[in-house]
Amino acid sequence: MPAISNLGATTRTSPLWSPDKVTVIFVLGGPGAGKGTQCAKIVADYGFKHLSAGDLLREEQDRPGSEFGEMIKTYIKEGTIVPMEVTIQLLENAMKASMEGGNEKGLFLIDGTFSMFQHDPT
Repeated sequence: MPAISNLGATTRTSPLWSPDKVTVIFVLGGPGAGKGTQCAKIVADYGFKHLSAGDLLREEQDRPGSEFGEMIKTYIKEGTIVPMEVTIQLLENAMKASMEGGNEKGLFLIDGTFSMFQHDPT
């Protein structure tokens, strides 16, 4: 299993962006609650970049050469929560790519189920 203790998401001591440059809204709810539907409306009306934690995890597990692909597959297969550090690192990577790709407003909607963002102390 890849080391997650040395990810940027776990070792950073200061934010990547100031609140002046980035706005993040978390859209949380159970499966099928309508998070994606509401996010699509907000994207259309206000120009946010929609990042789905679940979509990022599924994409990463299928990405050739992924450091976390097999680990994510195992967690999903076993029905357990992928470590928070991995999910946060994938979100951070997607936000960086969006900012570099022209998201000058820095507006982000991050959607995920409640369980994805719960801390697992084990």
